[in-house]
Amino acid sequence: MELRQRGGGSEPFRLSVPRWGDTRSPGQLAGFGDVEELLMASLLSEGFEGAGYENSWSETLGGGNTVDEDSAAVARPVSGGDQILETSLGGTNTLSYTEHDLGSDQTIIYMTAFLYVDSSSGTSDATIERIFLVDGVVANILVELRNTGPRGWYLRYRRYSSGEATIGNLDGDSNDDMQLTTDTWYRVGLAYDSDADTAEGRLWAADGTTLIASDSQAGLNGRVDSQIIKVGQQGAKTGAETIYWDHIEVDDADWPAAPSAPSAGNPWYQYMQEKLAAGM
Repeated sequence: MELRQRGGGSEPFRLSVPRWGDTRSPGQLAGFGDVEELLMASLLSEGFEGAGYENSWSETLGGGNTVDEDSAAVARPVSGGDQILETSLGGTNTLSYTEHDLGSDQTIIYMTAFLYVDSSSGTSDATIERIFLVDGVVANILVELRNTGPRGWYLRYRRYSSGEATIGNLDGDSNDDMQLTTDTWYRVGLAYDSDADTAEGRLWAADGTTLIASDSQAGLNGRVDSQIIKVGQQGAKTGAETIYWDHIEVDDADWPAAPSAPSAGNPWYQYMQEKLAAGM
């Protein structure tokens, strides 16, 4: 980032912060405007690097379960950095999740996260768990991780108010393309618009290929408007289970762009490397 004073010193200082992967030059960014113009749609970006969480989270754990925001047990889905989030069940109960408060109720949310189900997770136990959700005032939208028989692991996208119903066409019981391969990174997405009373779901491969996309589902039967995002296991499960997570992104305008590591061809990357070499 860069702090500049414009207008020959007559205007206040402005902070220029590019979106990750922005290819504009530092000069273009400095002339572009304030931080609000560049990040106005981003509500949360969590990559689990550094000492602990990058943002404020609150953990809920049952006995013998684990939430580790500094895990390095498997390689990250994109290059750059070392750490991921691990949520694990030790077989005693079903709570192992972390939640983030966005600070105010949101009418529109698009949220995504990378997801990896470890092959050490037990497959002989009935599993129906909420793993990625917006905890709403009246209605919730959520992704369920399920393993209820010979199909193995698969997803179901749901909305809940007076009762649960599938979001669009994403009923995991009848969509084979929602089945997951263990030890594989995916990127899962949920979206809702309370004013339009609609919800959507997505699943991408780690390389960005769209695997599934829901019809826009109307009829939430109650406003979702919420500020609480929950990530991890909540539901019916006996036996060990481990899920890894990375790059949790929340936006109020559109699906967040898939994160990637900076490249040598990015002018901002080059500029920062020069600054670092000069000692900033």
